[in-house]
Amino acid sequence: TASLAWALRRVARDSASAQDSALARAHALAGAYAMAWQDSFLVRRVALFEAWTPAQRSAWYGADSLRRVGVEAYGADGPAAARRLWRRSLARARAIPDSALLGGLSGNIGAAYLADGALDSATAWLRPAANIIARAWFLMNDIT
Repeated sequence: TASLAWALRRVARDSASAQDSALARAHALAGAYAMAWQDSFLVRRVALFEAWTPAQRSAWYGADSLRRVGVEAYGADGPAAARRLWRRSLARARAIPDSALLGGLSGNIGAAYLADGALDSATAWLRPAANIIARAWFLMNDIT
């Protein structure tokens, strides 16, 4: 999935001609994953990304980049440093319809609070993360 994320980041930031190539690569990678694992999640993610406007793709790129920096900061500088980055990422992610990113970021923030022993704050972030992820799962599986 790292290669797929790389391809989507290229679609969000590169020139139009390079975007076509990167999007074709993303479709191919998602299709191969779907075939190997019998799971179409990444195929749907690429289709969603492709349907977004350039502004939404750019917002996703910014949010995902901050999310990745937060992961690195967690190991290097601790949960508080990561939390600050993930909150900035979350602010950008709210501009796009990406429940997987929103749920993941909320979960990351909650886990960082948990690592610091702030149980009330951890719960306040983890509960909504679980709800976002559950709603997304029901929607993806066409369950109402």
